[in-house]
Amino acid sequence: MPRASQMPSTGRSGRQSQTQNEEENFTQTQAILSDEETKKLVAEVMRYMLFKNYQQPGVPVSRVDLVSLITKNYKQRYLPSHVIVMAQKKLADVFGLEMKELCRIRSQTKTGRGSLIDRQAETKEYVLRSKVPADLRKEYIDTPESAALNSFAATVIGIIKCAGEKCPEEVLWQNLKRLNIREDDTNHPTFGNVKNTVETLTKQRYIQKEKLTTAEGDGFVYELAERALDEQCLNGLNSFMTSIMSSNLDASSQMEYSQLG
Repeated sequence: MPRASQMPSTGRSGRQSQTQNEEENFTQTQAILSDEETKKLVAEVMRYMLFKNYQQPGVPVSRVDLVSLITKNYKQRYLPSHVIVMAQKKLADVFGLEMKELCRIRSQTKTGRGSLIDRQAETKEYVLRSKVPADLRKEYIDTPESAALNSFAATVIGIIKCAGEKCPEEVLWQNLKRLNIREDDTNHPTFGNVKNTVETLTKQRYIQKEKLTTAEGDGFVYELAERALDEQCLNGLNSFMTSIMSSNLDASSQMEYSQLG
């Protein structure tokens, strides 16, 4: 049996070694490119992220797209990671925006010789979100329209979370109908085409829609996606749901008190 000193290093020492290797790779990349070239690539990534966020607010950008942008004229192996890290820091320092990395799990089914093989592939995406504190954002940045959409998103995510983080499509619409939000409404005064608004939440990776096959037939189920499972989002959702429950309890107490009178 090998002695402890002969065992391969794991845990903190392994992570430190990985970090050291990454730093060395970054240093090698910097030695290949001039400061001007590096800054130009960082600026291109920042412009691309800002443009995509303006074009489709809140929709994540694939790392593959960013890598293609960075390696269009440069083929260094570690260059994309280096430039993306610098762009993240610059966006935070200059614009107060976090370039959040999301890890998305995609199911892949491949057909072999008479067999089906289900595999899950992880892809990385990036989304911009404000680093401004919620109270200041609510006072100085948010508009009535964006506040309404945020509340709608929180409501949909809350329904799915209360259903155990998976909710049949018909159950989601049944609950939204109780709020006078109907699936077939294409001209809602606040949300316009309601089905398109829910579809936007899937594009923004708050929820995801999966096909479900049962003995009763095919259907769809909504699940929480990466952004809804993020700690910051979950904390905000819990506060949102707690405030609603508190309001309902207060209203119920007042009703019971008035009935006693």
